[in-house]
Amino acid sequence: MFKSIYSRIMLINVIITVVILTVAAAVCFSFLGNYIVNERSNTLYDEAARINDMTAYYIENKSPDIDNVYNMIIENVSMRINGVVIIADNVGEVITSKNASKHLAVDRLKAGNMLVDQKTVTVGNMGGIFYGDYLIVSTPFEYNGQIVGTTVLAVPAPEINKVKYSLFNIFLSAVLISTVIAMILAYMYSRRVSRPLKALGKAAKSVANGNFDVQVDCTGDDEIADLTANFNQMVLSLKGLEDMRQDFISNVSHELRTPMTTIAGFVDGIIDGTIPPDEQEKYLIIVRDEVKRLARLVSQLLALSRIDAGTMTLNLKKFDINELIRITILRFEKALMDKNIDVRIDFEEDRTFVSADKDAISRVLTNLFDNAVKFNYRGGYIKIAVSTKGENAVISVENSGIGISEEELRHIWERFYKTDKSRSYDKNGLGLGLYMVHNIINLHGGEIKAESEKDKWARFTFTLKKV
Repeated sequence: MFKSIYSRIMLINVIITVVILTVAAAVCFSFLGNYIVNERSNTLYDEAARINDMTAYYIENKSPDIDNVYNMIIENVSMRINGVVIIADNVGEVITSKNASKHLAVDRLKAGNMLVDQKTVTVGNMGGIFYGDYLIVSTPFEYNGQIVGTTVLAVPAPEINKVKYSLFNIFLSAVLISTVIAMILAYMYSRRVSRPLKALGKAAKSVANGNFDVQVDCTGDDEIADLTANFNQMVLSLKGLEDMRQDFISNVSHELRTPMTTIAGFVDGIIDGTIPPDEQEKYLIIVRDEVKRLARLVSQLLALSRIDAGTMTLNLKKFDINELIRITILRFEKALMDKNIDVRIDFEEDRTFVSADKDAISRVLTNLFDNAVKFNYRGGYIKIAVSTKGENAVISVENSGIGISEEELRHIWERFYKTDKSRSYDKNGLGLGLYMVHNIINLHGGEIKAESEKDKWARFTFTLKKV
């Protein structure tokens, strides 16, 4: 029945409101009862005190005229309190009473039960004198310093309850009005809460179906606004990742298709005789290079899968990092000469031994040097430096060229990420080189950072444990 969050919020608010108001009503009802009894008792005590004063005057000035006046006053008090007035002497003989004749047998035994030496308040029938419950106050009557009788005033309990229920009805009306107002406010608030949540739910379904172009309006500064902002940021990240994934698939497909097409074409040419025997060696060399290219691509993809799965293991051993750098430079000799790039070497020591996985570090240097050549200007420079800092060897590769913007520096270690400029310089790259470089150095427990000044230079610096 209550499937939507809107309905649940409404239900919870109504339940909470009803429970709170019910408890408040019970407390109020009890409080009203005690309050009315106390107020009514005080009123009766005041009337009893006036009667005692009149009774003392009546005793001192007894006469037929005084007797009539006294009875009129007693009757007036009885009417004013809408109850019973009983006055008895110290032996229990009823001196006078008003509105009590039908309740009193006027015998001394029952009247004697009313004798008190202090003020009392009770609710009951006074041992059967009254039919039904009454609020009864008794106060001793003193004359010449001695208690000589008792004055009793009693009002029917239904009269008290009538006042109590009347006040309670007023309170109940206020409660009902408050409940209606609370439900209206709960309805408005629940709509306000459910609207953005419904929008988030709809957007989430759209994202689940592969649409990453959705954004949810974000207003306010509460938790729902934070959730919406985080959702929008998540969608943007997913969109970027999806774009990079598609680029990756496209690039991998191209990288695989191109050499395979070349290999198939040259092999078919050799088989069907299109390529004469004296030229076959030249084309077989091209086929060999394309096979090596495919092998490097597969090796790179396998390394990526091991890194992502956390299963890449290191074969640590001692080797000279300076020597490995020299070998790496030699691999790029032709590319360096084609772009007339000046290579500058700055080794703090002739030989610097480190403890690392030589093949993995060779991959790091190859990737960094490949980028340094690829994104360099013709006639530019590459500077490789090795120094010592504490227990670490610090290796840096700097090159002139297009550089990297400050915004792009924050993303270059991400998988499949390619800067805008690198897309035109490196059409076949997969955007995995720096991602693997970063992870390999982290696996060695080293640090790596990138610095750049756009359109001028870029520098990559990493550390390895020195032996």
